Amino acid sequence: MRPIDPLPQGAVVLFLELVVKPEHRAEFVEALWEDANGALDTEAGCLRFDVTVDSQDPNRFMLFEVYRDAGARAIHRAAPYLKRIGAGLDTWLAEPSRMVVSSPIGPD
Repeated sequence: MRPIDPLPQGAVVLFLELVVKPEHRAEFVEALWEDANGALDTEAGCLRFDVTVDSQDPNRFMLFEVYRDAGARAIHRAAPYLKRIGAGLDTWLAEPSRMVVSSPIGPD
């Protein structure tokens, strides 16, 4: 499926993988949706924030976030709804998170 609108040049695209301890899953998911919904509802520069879960491991989450530019990502990093999940990660995660920061390219 092709996106309706191509990503703007200068967009910041994040792929994150987070593995959560089973006993903290519910708390993590609540904080994660608070962050995702806060970004999508209040940040004009947050173009996409997809939350997915591994089909084999319900404690492995993959996030796909797209910000218009580095400034929009900085706004998100300072947002109040990010603080809860940021504060809980040391307790909730079963292993270090993995993040890939990328940029869009267009066809030649």
